[in-house]
Amino acid sequence: MSTTGTVRKPEERVFEDPHHWERQRVHGDEIGRVDYTASLIPEGVSDLLDLGCGGGLFLNRLAEKGRFRRLVGIDRSEAALEMVTTEKFSGEIERLPFQDREFDMGSALEVLEHLSLDSYESVKRELCRVSREYILVSVPNDEKLEDLFIRCPECRTLYHPYNHKRSFRTLAHLLEGGAFKLVREEFYHLDRKPLFRGELRYLFGKKGPFPGTACPVCGLYTLPEGDSSSKRKATPLRTLVEGIWPKRKKFRWIIALFRREEKR
Repeated sequence: MSTTGTVRKPEERVFEDPHHWERQRVHGDEIGRVDYTASLIPEGVSDLLDLGCGGGLFLNRLAEKGRFRRLVGIDRSEAALEMVTTEKFSGEIERLPFQDREFDMGSALEVLEHLSLDSYESVKRELCRVSREYILVSVPNDEKLEDLFIRCPECRTLYHPYNHKRSFRTLAHLLEGGAFKLVREEFYHLDRKPLFRGELRYLFGKKGPFPGTACPVCGLYTLPEGDSSSKRKATPLRTLVEGIWPKRKKFRWIIALFRREEKR
């Protein structure tokens, strides 16, 4: 059974919970995503910095390949860094403790959608600053944020359970106006999602709070219950309605590779 409590920094409480990162490590879709992302790394890249590396799912997979001279991750979550097997730093990605162009490639995978407006611009600048030749980015594709909103039972705030703050349909203009130019954009993992997903959730009632999430306003935090905790119990009516509900095909992620074009 979930227990709740009030905390000062809700997002920190979520990301310091080891269960958050353990679930990602065993999720087949996530492993497929990082393996496909790794396949886009050009030959010649020998050192890489991963911003917001989390539990090291990407870096640890790269380390197994044995082709890289240096793999480095940086994240503010100490619980996540415990799982990273490569070189790692604890810190804020808005102010990176590295030299200009120190790495052949910088990456930010499933990071940008979480950032506030100020942090978003700072992280993009820092990513460009430390990357010598390439930048690799992935984000959720065309996410309708309000479809997943949940309501805090304490303060009644509506919020996104995964703290996503923006949605992307393309990354073509992400670094526009700078030295890095898009050389490849891929859409990965074709999935079938319900049309009018938000309306479907309203029909059965919005669930809130999800286990392992925290309200960004009052800080109400719900402890995770395990891998299946975020799934609602199916009822015969729900199973029937979801079976006949119209669906659309949509790629789940966007992955983009950028290359520096200015002279060194």
